[in-house]
Amino acid sequence: MSRLIAIVLVGLATVGILEAINFGKQAELHAYHVSVSPGGNELLRAPFDAGQPVTLRADAGDSLDIELDAKGKEIGGVLTIAGSNGRARLSDDKLLGLGERDCATSVSGGWECKVFWRITKPRVERLSLLPTVDAVTITSVAFSTTTISRAPATTSAALLLFLTLLVALSPLIVMTRRVSLRLELLILIGLSAGWIATTGVVSALAIAAFLVLGYFLVRLELRRRKTRTSILLLAVGFVVLVLFYFKVLAPYASAAFGQTSSLALPLGLSYFAIRLIDVIFAARAGTLKEVGAIEFFGFMLTL
Repeated sequence: MSRLIAIVLVGLATVGILEAINFGKQAELHAYHVSVSPGGNELLRAPFDAGQPVTLRADAGDSLDIELDAKGKEIGGVLTIAGSNGRARLSDDKLLGLGERDCATSVSGGWECKVFWRITKPRVERLSLLPTVDAVTITSVAFSTTTISRAPATTSAALLLFLTLLVALSPLIVMTRRVSLRLELLILIGLSAGWIATTGVVSALAIAAFLVLGYFLVRLELRRRKTRTSILLLAVGFVVLVLFYFKVLAPYASAAFGQTSSLALPLGLSYFAIRLIDVIFAARAGTLKEVGAIEFFGFMLTL
């Protein structure tokens, strides 16, 4: 019993450490001054520092590459670009300079423009800043996160595909019932597992780990008739702690750190938790005498 408690505590501590590491990953902004080499046969990229203004010349083919690494998250924020002595144009054809939309006169007499930038793909996004006339001086580039949204657990296309597959396989499932109820259960388990897998690797692994540990706890509870000990409080406590972590602790910490947790609430975890508690209480009451792995996962994954 003490070993099982230690395993659960170590597991929760490991998850907490992983979350703490993930919270420390803030979006990173990098800017590079791109220019043509003196020989004209290659492009040079020099890091741009906010404390050192850079002048972009149109006749020299200069530009400023602005890269944002959102660390795999879907975020939105304000890109603030300050400059003087001319106008600039972003790669999306937005003009920056005095008198332009979303731009204002800065304290130093130049201009400062704020552009909303949204990242929707888990990759480094890039914008290019080009001079519109002879030259423009860029004094600073900064990005501040304003919104962080969670990606949907699944998409309508994935749901439609799964339902189509289920309808197509329904005659086969009915036929297998006549051959073997166990075979029918295996097919239903496979379909349910496939559907959970479409929600993402992290979510699927979290559900799989939860169900495996749940099965282990149910087996231990069934053995208590021989040892006259009960793990009811441990099993229910495990379920409650997992739900508390994903529903309360992780979202609260994400909001506090301005980050979206990579271990977001797995799809259907609350449903699986209720069914697991039902099985544990049935084992405790003695109404459930024995349960195999196929029967357990069939009950948990199928209606």
